[in-house]
Amino acid sequence: MKPGRNDPCPCGSGKKYKQCCLGTPGDRASRGSAQVIADKIAEAAAERPFESLEEINAFTAQLANERNQWSLAEFCGLSPEQMTYVLYRPFDSPKTIEFSTDIEVSSDIRIMRIFMALVEAIGDLGLKPTARGNLPLKFCKAFARELSQGDDDERHLYLRYGGIRSETDFHELHCTRLVAQLAGLVRKYRGKFVLTRKCR
Repeated sequence: MKPGRNDPCPCGSGKKYKQCCLGTPGDRASRGSAQVIADKIAEAAAERPFESLEEINAFTAQLANERNQWSLAEFCGLSPEQMTYVLYRPFDSPKTIEFSTDIEVSSDIRIMRIFMALVEAIGDLGLKPTARGNLPLKFCKAFARELSQGDDDERHLYLRYGGIRSETDFHELHCTRLVAQLAGLVRKYRGKFVLTRKCR
């Protein structure tokens, strides 16, 4: 995206774009990527004429590849290639992103407490959903009271004293149930919430 006249200059000088690179021959922002590559090809051809179309194609591919390796200020120092990996293949880019594989799941983590209560409630018999496909209101209210015991947070007091009319009012439980379904740990089967084999 081309910067505005008063935006910081993409060259990283700290000046406004209009006071720095705007209109200069080296202004990358004012010229398209294809134009920059075309200029480079013309420069290379002036120094040493290409002998075939294949040679031009190979030079162009190498140039495009080099440009994809450049770090850009708008990508916080990442190159276009790294940015593509971050956006579309984050788990296949160990040089750019590292995910911790040594994660110790504690039962004190709130989402785990909620998930374990949900697993217990579903049990072997399953849990019948409401007409809207949510968890039963009786379970939601009982669990909200249990979870908010000894917690004076205003939001949890609201849960404790009957502020729940459906699962969606108990936001933490609702999100946990959705995550459990997306993770393939809970599913609906024959009109009930049941635990999957993966969860068991």
